[in-house]
Amino acid sequence: MRKAPLRVSSGSNSSIEPANISRRAIRRETPRRPGGRLAVCLAVALGLVPAISATGATPGELLKLADRPKSEFPEALIHAKITVTENGKTSSPAEFELYKKGDDRSLVVFTAGKQKGRKILTVGEKVWLIVPGSSHAIAVTPNQRLMGGASLADVSRLRFSDEFDATSAGPPESVAGFECDVLKLSPRSAKSSYGGGTLWVDRQDHLARKAVVDLLSGKPAKEITFDRYGKQAGKTVLESMTIRDPLGGPSAAVTRIDYTNYRLAKIDDVLLTPEGALAF
Repeated sequence: MRKAPLRVSSGSNSSIEPANISRRAIRRETPRRPGGRLAVCLAVALGLVPAISATGATPGELLKLADRPKSEFPEALIHAKITVTENGKTSSPAEFELYKKGDDRSLVVFTAGKQKGRKILTVGEKVWLIVPGSSHAIAVTPNQRLMGGASLADVSRLRFSDEFDATSAGPPESVAGFECDVLKLSPRSAKSSYGGGTLWVDRQDHLARKAVVDLLSGKPAKEITFDRYGKQAGKTVLESMTIRDPLGGPSAAVTRIDYTNYRLAKIDDVLLTPEGALAF
């Protein structure tokens, strides 16, 4: 795939301009209302709103805060690398590019590794797999595995505030040295990717630090640690995460995903259709 170059301005106020990507290559603040904060604090004091964080945020508000890094680049081309370690052996990494438009449309294209050439398209609740040489896209579930323990839902569509409701799960706990609020997650609908779980949200910066998500049966499906955040184009983004099987023991696969580059991009709507993805 050929990519249009990105244009970056020079100087202390450098910013990334969107890359115009053709079909062949790719084409908030809510105003504060006076007394709003006071009203929230009063509701908390009266026990009407279940605040648990150091800043008085409710569990639902913490879910939205934890999702912020996923919304920093609403339309982007993101490069990532997946490395899987199993039984003490690390496989050759695979690489993919994620073409993202909004919260519900994306195309994953593997560019290196054994799955090179495979594509996974997501449009709302619908997901398709496209294999090299195929003449049509195959409908799959959002939990279609990408590699190791990583599914498409983990990479491109898991938004806690969309998938789950939350309640406090007890006092703060430490995760990798970060003091976190602990949230119990329950699915918002039968279409949720997971059956619930637990989320640990940093009490200082409100970033997600760890999540354990369950199958619809209630059995733990995977443990996700959000290992590193960073700044790209002045925005806070997730740069590394690790996925483990909490019931697999020492021989279970450990999947690490490194998001190495985020670029603002204009993505052609045609690309995010089964026909457009097939032709790309």
